[in-house]
Amino acid sequence: LTLTFEDRSFNTGLILTHSHQAYSAEKREGSLVSLRDSVRIQPTQQFQKRFWYLVDGSSCFYVSDRKLRINSMFFLDPQMRGTSSISTFFLKKALHDLDVAFRTIQGKEMVAVAASGEEFTYTGTQWHFRDYRRIRRALADLLPTFSDQTLDMLLELVFDQMSNRHGSLIWIPDHEEDIPRLTVRSTQLWQHDITIEPRYGGLFQRLASSDGALIITRNGQIKACGAVANISGSMDSNSPLIGSGGLAALHLSRSGLAIKVSQ
Repeated sequence: LTLTFEDRSFNTGLILTHSHQAYSAEKREGSLVSLRDSVRIQPTQQFQKRFWYLVDGSSCFYVSDRKLRINSMFFLDPQMRGTSSISTFFLKKALHDLDVAFRTIQGKEMVAVAASGEEFTYTGTQWHFRDYRRIRRALADLLPTFSDQTLDMLLELVFDQMSNRHGSLIWIPDHEEDIPRLTVRSTQLWQHDITIEPRYGGLFQRLASSDGALIITRNGQIKACGAVANISGSMDSNSPLIGSGGLAALHLSRSGLAIKVSQ
């Protein structure tokens, strides 16, 4: 967890696979580069920091077999890069069968995620567990009109906001007529609604990390941003949710689905 290079904490990553022969780049959206000599992972107090610094655990990973021999590096396809979290569905392209990916994050967290979508995170004081396939199934049931691509992009956004410690509020109302009823104001900068798709990924992330709620229609279109929930006089002061963000999410959930990501 405390790996540093030139006095700075850095991220690194490793994919553990059944065998190097089984880990074929043709089956994954990326490429393999073989090492000149294999490196065996052994228990030690003296880490080869320069060696581990070469992979970032996001776009590049070392690949090890079950005998803990690193023979190659795996590079994600450039179109799949740009995500800072290992806890995303882009890794379903890199992990198959019994593969497991490990990543350290700025000396603060260690993450292990399996091809099955199960993730364990260690923060130095406690463990956390998530099942991303179960989360995806739950959201798919709640958002049946979302295409697979739209649902994946929504999940990618939520997980990215989590990993970067960005606060975010996303609202998918049941009916667009409920927007003026449950909000005070919102902003729409574009003439027509923008559909959630990869080419708008950067805009999608920035809108979600801005103040106010990002409003998405049931058709997977970005309707508005910076929406302010009209919570005055409508919420129970004894609500167990603490903070204005939690109150706003509870208020907006009267129509549709509200997703709140805490910093």
